[in-house]
Amino acid sequence: MSTPSGSILSDVDERDLIERGSRVRGGNLLEQAGATFEVARLHRDSIEKILPPGTIEEGEAARSVVENGIKRRENVAEESKDAKRLQDTTLKFAREWARRVVALVRMALAAGVLVPEVLTKVGPSWKRVSTSLEAFARNLGLLKENAETLKRFPLYEQVVSEGESIATRLASVDATQEAKRIAELPEAVRRYYVAKGRLLAILRIVMEAGRAAFAGNRAMAKRFSLTILYRRGRKAKGEAPAAGEAPSTGEAQPNSP
Repeated sequence: MSTPSGSILSDVDERDLIERGSRVRGGNLLEQAGATFEVARLHRDSIEKILPPGTIEEGEAARSVVENGIKRRENVAEESKDAKRLQDTTLKFAREWARRVVALVRMALAAGVLVPEVLTKVGPSWKRVSTSLEAFARNLGLLKENAETLKRFPLYEQVVSEGESIATRLASVDATQEAKRIAELPEAVRRYYVAKGRLLAILRIVMEAGRAAFAGNRAMAKRFSLTILYRRGRKAKGEAPAAGEAPSTGEAQPNSP
C-alpha cells in the first residue's frame, strides 16, 4: 500500500508507517479516529485554515482500510504479538536497570549520602510499559542531578552509562531486527499496519492543528487529544479476537479477502 501522490505523508518511509502502525491497537485507533474527525468536522472552518488540503479526507481513507483490516484474524493476532513483544522487552530492560539503581542508592545511604527517596525502591511504576518509561527517564535524570554525591561509587558510572544505552535502545528498535520482522510480515498485515500508521500520523496532525486553532480556548483545545487511543481496557466494538479467543458470529476467516 503506497502513500498516495500529493499526500501529506509523502516523505514518510513505508517501514516507518509499519513501525508506527504496529504499536497501536486497531480498535482503539478507530474509536479515536471517530472522535477526532467528528470534532474536526464540527470546527472544519477553523481547522482547515491550518491543515494542508485533503488531510482529513486522507485520514478517512486510511480509516476505511483499517476498518476492513481489523476484521481479519491474522491482522489482530500479529498486532497482539507485536504489542506483547514490545512490552516484554521494555519491561525487562527497565526493571533490571531499576534494581541496579536501587543497589547503588542503598550503598550510598549506608555511607551516609542523602539521595532522593524515589530512587530507593522498585515501585509499582515499573509494572507497566507506559509508567516504567516515565520512571526510567525520571530516575536517570535524578542520578545525573546527584552525580557529585554518587560518583564516588564505581557503580554510578556503570548505571548511568547503561541507562543512556538502554534509553537509546528503547527509543528505537534495532534496525536489523526491525527490517527482518517487517520483511516477514504477510502482505495483508503490511497493508493493515501501513494504514494504521498513516491514520495515526494524520490523527496527530489534526490534533495539533486543533490545539493551534484553539490556543486561546483551553477547554476546546483539550477536545483535540489521543486519550481514547492510549487507554487500557476493553476492546473496541467490532475488533476481531486474537488467536485463541472465540470468534464472534460472522467474523472473517483467516484467509478471507
